[in-house]
Amino acid sequence: YSDKIKKLNDEVTLDVITHFIKKLKVDYSEYSEIKTYLTELQKDIVENADIFLDQSGEQGEIAAASLDKKLPRRYKVNVLVSRNNSDFPIVVEENPNYHSLFGSIETATFKGTVFTDFSLIRAGSLHKANGGVLLMDAQKVLEQPYVW
Repeated sequence: YSDKIKKLNDEVTLDVITHFIKKLKVDYSEYSEIKTYLTELQKDIVENADIFLDQSGEQGEIAAASLDKKLPRRYKVNVLVSRNNSDFPIVVEENPNYHSLFGSIETATFKGTVFTDFSLIRAGSLHKANGGVLLMDAQKVLEQPYVW
């Protein structure tokens, strides 16, 4: 009996999201990586449709802490650096310390439990200057441990 319910839920979920995924695949048809991602996203949403349904009790509170109310974090994109391809980045790093240069991974806390995920990754100056120029004061770099 539960297999039939699972199959029905999968069919309904697939029917609901297929329209949106098809439109995105048409919009990004020239990018094979995006089309592959969208196919995998569709499979993952069908497999994990239950995270969109029941949000009651303590499990709902935990989910709310790690998930956006409207869209679970697992389906968001964390863009570290965004710029036009024509832009030649020139980044000036005034305070060259480890985290400002290499980036960091932040954490969040809920009911005493610390967690992190890909959405808490922050870019450093090296990421921002990729394909361009990173300007730093050499003396400040040498003064900071773990930077040079």
